[in-house]
Amino acid sequence: MMDKVKEFGNMDLVPIAFDFAEDGSCLSRDFKPLVVGPGRDNAEIEAYISAMIPVSYISTSADMTVPLNYQQNFVQGLKKEGREVQTFELATGHCPNFTATKEVADIVEKNDL
Repeated sequence: MMDKVKEFGNMDLVPIAFDFAEDGSCLSRDFKPLVVGPGRDNAEIEAYISAMIPVSYISTSADMTVPLNYQQNFVQGLKKEGREVQTFELATGHCPNFTATKEVADIVEKNDL
């Protein structure tokens, strides 16, 4: 992804979305204002985010683009922020809609997603 950020000349936006430590580790900043955009106070943003539809996440255990432990960390971050996350796991790569189409459809249908 960072290659695309560089390609389009948007490296100046990276510090807006991420914090970097001296050891080179990186943490996402608070996504809420980034998703909603400027012009709303924190209470309005929180009300908007909390009213969003339920979150479901299909982890892909054979994903070499975004390894499973990364995905699990994303979900943990959402839960830490108070979001309920319904999780599923498929033994497929990064594109389950292509490589496990039936399984994805079954998850969606069986869980009213």
